[in-house]
Formats: sequence, C-alpha cells, structure tokens
Amino acid sequence: MHSILLLLPDPLKQQIIFSSSDSLDGVEEIRIRISRPVQLVMQHTTVELDYIPSFNDRQHIAERISQHSFYSLEEEMKKGYVTIDGGHRVGIAGKVTLEDGRVKAIQSISSFAIRKASQKIGCADPFMKELWNPSQQRWQHCLLIGPPKSGKTTLLRDMARYISTGQPDNEIDSKKVSIIDERSEIAACHHGIPQLTFGTKVDVLDRCPKLEGMTMMIRSMSPEVIIVDEIGHERDIEAVIDAMYTGVTMIVTAHASSMEELRNRSSMDKLLDSEITHFIECTSGGYSLFRQNNLVAAATRER
Repeated sequence: MHSILLLLPDPLKQQIIFSSSDSLDGVEEIRIRISRPVQLVMQHTTVELDYIPSFNDRQHIAERISQHSFYSLEEEMKKGYVTIDGGHRVGIAGKVTLEDGRVKAIQSISSFAIRKASQKIGCADPFMKELWNPSQQRWQHCLLIGPPKSGKTTLLRDMARYISTGQPDNEIDSKKVSIIDERSEIAACHHGIPQLTFGTKVDVLDRCPKLEGMTMMIRSMSPEVIIVDEIGHERDIEAVIDAMYTGVTMIVTAHASSMEELRNRSSMDKLLDSEITHFIECTSGGYSLFRQNNLVAAATRER
C-alpha cells in the first residue's frame, strides 16, 4: 500500500489513512474521479470520502505514475492501465486519441482506478495434494472458473508459487513454471520483474498475448507447467489443448459463474472434452475443487 500512497497528494493521502484507521489491508481499490468524491472500494462495501480531486491533483498523480516521463509509459497507457512498483495497477480513463483506428494515447485523464495487488500465500494449499499425481510425479491439468472478483487470479498465483517451490516433506518436487501474463495481473510485473512472491522456478512473459506466449515458452523455456489467466477465445482454447499434447500441464482460468454456465458456451466444448478432469469453482465465499463431478476439497476465502 505504501507505493500507492506515494502517488497521491498529501491531503488525500492523509484522509485515506484516517478514514481507514483500523487497517488499510481491507482496501482493494481507490477510485479517483476528477471533481467527484474519492471512493475506497472494500470487499463488501464502498466508502466515499469527503475529498473532491482537482485538476492539480490529476497532474500530481499522473506525474508520479510516469515519474515525470509520459513517453516512457506511452505503450502501457494505450492499454488503459499502468503497473507500478509493488505490482499495483492504475487504470486510466479520459479522452482517447486514435491513429488509423487504433488507440494512440489517452489524454485529459478524468479517472484513476488504483487496484491493490494482493497475495494470499497458502490459499492454494488445501487443493494441491489432490492435483498432484504421485505415480507420474507430475501435476494434473486444472481449470479455475468464477465471476470477476471471485479470487481466481489470487488462487492461480498461489498455485504457481506452490508448484515452483515444491513440498519436499510431502515428496512433491519443485517444477518449472511458465506464466503467460497478458494483462500483468498474475505476476504483477514492474519493468519485467514479478513483484509478488513466487518460487525459484517461475518464468514470466509479461504483456504477451496468450496464443503466442504459450508457443514461445514451450520452445524456449521447457516448462513443466504453464499458467494462463482468462481464456475464452477459440484460438486460445486450441492453443491450451495443443500445449497439453506436448506433455505440459496446463492450469488456466475462465470467466463463468458456474460449471453449468461454462458448459452452455459452445466455444468451451473442446476444452471440457479435453484431458482436463479437475475444476475449481471460485466464489466470493470460497473455493471448491471437483474431480469430474465429484467434490474432493473446499476452503473458505481468507479476508
């Protein structure tokens, strides 16, 4: 949270600290909209502050984000967000400039959505023994499903950490993990370096499209496990299935409120008919691991 507070004007910074006197840990997002009250987004509520950001505040935040060099962040800002030190993400909205029908820049910024990078070390522990195949000494394919903010990416991060670290006491060896992090959300890279805690055998392709990234990693890094967030396009699904045929374990996520909803999408038929036999349903209340249709493990989400 410290690196987020450094972005803010002192009056706003002090008001956030005072308004969250119990703890800043519960703050998930800070929403800053010019000429409208600042909002602190928690897990189950939103707190509106008595602070109206000015145009000078906008300039202050923008300069802190870019470290006084907007040119250096031009490519990042085209995607509508910037990742800062600590892996936190700053979403940006405002006037868009186009060139040949594509976004060239975002100017006259009107809104900032500062999303805190969170990591729950150990949240994957209840499921990992079920995903380990001791006879083959390898991990099994797994699909994580859930709506937005259900904890899919948080769980995915911890699975990467667990697999890369291994568990010698349980006779589980560490494995080479490749993360295709198209949106800089899994590893929360800043200047290409993961800002969160992983093991020693994790390699990350940051801001790389999933389709190209999976192929690149298989050819160059010889991964034993590949982790990919938010698949959905048919070409991504075909790439995941192709990767399985190379002997790599795939652990991926997809947006859906339930397995039933996922099965109703024709684009997912190939994936559900593939070698994936383990599914984790993610909700605001917790996680449930299924082998085929049988519940084999469950855990509540830590707040």
